[in-house]
Amino acid sequence: MHNASPVPGSPSGGEPLLHILVALPAEARPLIRHFHLQRANPPSPYPLYLRNNLSLVVTGAGAQACEDATRWLLFRTLHSKPRLMLNLGIAGHPHRPIGEALLAATVEDTGNIQSWRLHQPIATPWASERLITRPEPERNYREAALFDMEAAGFCRAATALANGSNLICLKVVSDNRQQPVERIDGKMVSRLIEKHLPGIEQLLGQAGYRGSMDGYSS
Repeated sequence: MHNASPVPGSPSGGEPLLHILVALPAEARPLIRHFHLQRANPPSPYPLYLRNNLSLVVTGAGAQACEDATRWLLFRTLHSKPRLMLNLGIAGHPHRPIGEALLAATVEDTGNIQSWRLHQPIATPWASERLITRPEPERNYREAALFDMEAAGFCRAATALANGSNLICLKVVSDNRQQPVERIDGKMVSRLIEKHLPGIEQLLGQAGYRGSMDGYSS
């Protein structure tokens, strides 16, 4: 049975909750620095970082890990429905350039033959693309789509427990036919995410994020 008590350090007084879920520590590091997030105390089952009305969870790789972490986070915040849930991370694509960020218009889980149509925010710098979640990194790029390993798990949990929230998947292209997945390392991943911090902050601002480009005021 999940504990439904509030997340330590989460906002009170009806502030909108904004959740970011990433798979990898390398994806989290630029966000932690930029938004001045603090590790939750006491420790939680997943790495959890907080500041005012923003939370960041590192889920681990794979759809099941992401689904479990999303469910855990939503059970922990049952007192307040989130205004925005953002699944952020890297993804492969056959021909999109390395470093391009794209919103997932739809997410498909090839394993369970499920699909979800996601919220498309207005006034962002990103185009939209189809996203396919697979259990292993995609190396053949057979379809003109993004490929990741987590988004379907995020959608499965979030649509069940946060119905009505704005669910967004934002993926940064990390590999393609010219630069395969084997070339990816942690430093590269952090650089790819860091490049899009201004747009990410703009997206959070539309949903009620309290902060500035220089991070939160103390």
